[in-house]
Amino acid sequence: MKKRILVLLMMISMVAVLLAACGKEDKESSTENNNKDTQNTTDKKQEEDDKDGEDKDEEDKEVSGDFTLSDTSDLEVKYRGQTVEEFVMTGAEIRGYTGVGGYYDFRGINEEKGEIYTFTLSGEGLKEKLDDMEFTDDYEDVIGEFEIDSIEVILVNDPALQEFVGITVEDFEKAGFDITGFANMGDFVLTTQTKSGHNISITLEGDAKEKYESIEEPFDADMGAEFAQFVIKTVEFSVY
Repeated sequence: MKKRILVLLMMISMVAVLLAACGKEDKESSTENNNKDTQNTTDKKQEEDDKDGEDKDEEDKEVSGDFTLSDTSDLEVKYRGQTVEEFVMTGAEIRGYTGVGGYYDFRGINEEKGEIYTFTLSGEGLKEKLDDMEFTDDYEDVIGEFEIDSIEVILVNDPALQEFVGITVEDFEKAGFDITGFANMGDFVLTTQTKSGHNISITLEGDAKEKYESIEEPFDADMGAEFAQFVIKTVEFSVY
């Protein structure tokens, strides 16, 4: 009787061991499958991220209205901290300003040096002096003692723009620009902006004035389409 009980206990122990082994194998298999699923998900996400990155790289390779301007940080360091009077003495001409609350953004140009400026002024009494300024007054005579807080300098004929000389207006628009206006004074000029807000003036080869005069409603016309086949003669930044 004791022998049968001992055999029975041994059989029960073997079954328990087998069940435990199966459970371990199932658990390891499940863990392995989960790891594979996780790895597959990670690999798939990585593939998608790589593809998105490739797509973004392709987009970045496309020419657009954004481009890298020449480094003018040395000029900005030179002009920052100058008074308006000192700044004007370098040949700068202030063309106007916008602003409220004591902080003002000014626009200016040095035609001889081919430099365009956007700079800020602030300080006690600035608002009152600007409010009292007459149309015929010179800025240096009214606010000459105020110092330039910050300034951005761009070059009228920045080399980054010159790559567009010699191409058609159609190709210029394909490069990411939109012709947004025109001026018919002296040379006929098309105008646009970079995505960063810098104004650009474009003159054209051929008789652009004659073409302009043939357009019945120029202010309603798509000037980019009207002058699509005209070749760009000059392209430069403008303070206006």
